Amino acid sequence: MDDNETYQLFAIRYCSRSAQRNEFFLGGDTTKEMNLDYFAFLAKNDRRSIPIDTGFPPAGGNILGRRYLRCPIETLKELGVDPEDVSDVVLTHLHNDHAGNIGRFRRAKFHVQEKEVRFAVGPAMRHKIFSRHYNPEDVALIAKLNFDGRVEMYNGSMIIAPGISVDHVGGHSAGSQIVKIQTARGPVVIIGDAGHLYENIFTQRPCPITYHVGEMMDAFETILQNVPTTDHIIPGHDPSLMHLYPPAARGLEGAVVRLDLPPCHLDQKD
Repeated sequence: MDDNETYQLFAIRYCSRSAQRNEFFLGGDTTKEMNLDYFAFLAKNDRRSIPIDTGFPPAGGNILGRRYLRCPIETLKELGVDPEDVSDVVLTHLHNDHAGNIGRFRRAKFHVQEKEVRFAVGPAMRHKIFSRHYNPEDVALIAKLNFDGRVEMYNGSMIIAPGISVDHVGGHSAGSQIVKIQTARGPVVIIGDAGHLYENIFTQRPCPITYHVGEMMDAFETILQNVPTTDHIIPGHDPSLMHLYPPAARGLEGAVVRLDLPPCHLDQKD
């Protein structure tokens, strides 16, 4: 195996919604309206294709005023990846907008933190403040797939494949993990919802959808330690990704961008 393998890295924008800024900054903010995008990701090279987070199916777009734009799994096919052939999928956490559609990958193993699985099936789910972010059917399927030997659970850092590793950060959920992918421009870190927006990290203000505020603050430090510059951070819901990075192909403008290529700019960068 080549430990120096690099990947093309894609962000698939599959859903969008309007929100209020004070929903996404602990301690409050203005009531100004903002947009929030939903992403699934794909790391791909000549040897392997590894989806990172899987979005939710069209039915999941009918709540919270979300506008479903495209199926992230069907979009993989437009990028030359057949879900039936995928052998590994990384999930940053098991919230419904990150771990839906997992049944579409019929051969894959799913890579997740053990703390996340324990949290999702444990006593905390009796509290609506936590359980409302999980789809019980997704969680039950992860449990079933574990019986089938198709779930790999980690406690901390792990190399998933040459050039791809995960690290537990917690905070947003008990088992949130970040994913580091080696690309031609250096290591790019997909942080899931350890930071919904660049602004969460750059202003050190966590999102209120948080399991443990202290862990989320520590997660910000871990993220910054894992990248050469802030240009290499990819948050889970920031709509600026779609204009910071070039489209993956003609016809995919506004839908899929290349994260392995340098951003056009980043207003809050170091």
